[in-house]
Amino acid sequence: MVASKSCLIRFQSPPKSLASDGQGRYVQSKNLHEMNIYKDVINKRLKITSWEQLEEITRKGTTQAYRILHANILLKADANADNWGNDQIAGAYGCHQGTVGNIRKRFVTEGLEAALKRKPQKVLSRQLIFDGRAEAQLIALSLSSPPEGYSGWSLRLLADKLVELEIVDEVSHETVRSTLKKMKSNLI
Repeated sequence: MVASKSCLIRFQSPPKSLASDGQGRYVQSKNLHEMNIYKDVINKRLKITSWEQLEEITRKGTTQAYRILHANILLKADANADNWGNDQIAGAYGCHQGTVGNIRKRFVTEGLEAALKRKPQKVLSRQLIFDGRAEAQLIALSLSSPPEGYSGWSLRLLADKLVELEIVDEVSHETVRSTLKKMKSNLI
């Protein structure tokens, strides 16, 4: 029989979205008598399989770097082992204290797999210039005859014409190039 080993993850401070029930436990709802309480947010325990999974991720080193970092953070946050604080973990792994806190919070609220993954972006960091309609118009324009005085379409001419026709508000020649390349066009 395998001895049971557990990992205790402690928050430096509880998540703002949770309310205390006065006994060291935190609930998501305002109704403190609801029994859908997080299993003691302050003291979240890993099963032995989860501990071994984290150890394997850090030992092998063949996965994405952020997963290895997140696994190391969770292992160092173990209250039964190192029990490091956010500032110690952040200093050791060269990340921000908020990152450490967010990984701990995600582990407690969403589980191990969510803590090992990156949080998906809700909004793209940069807006797409070309949608499907604009891409189709770009291709149609590039296949049309070039303006008078030109033997063919240049990337800058295409970019200027797209703005002139009000297909897009603004676009660089490099965006036109990458879009045509993405469409596997041999027009450039």
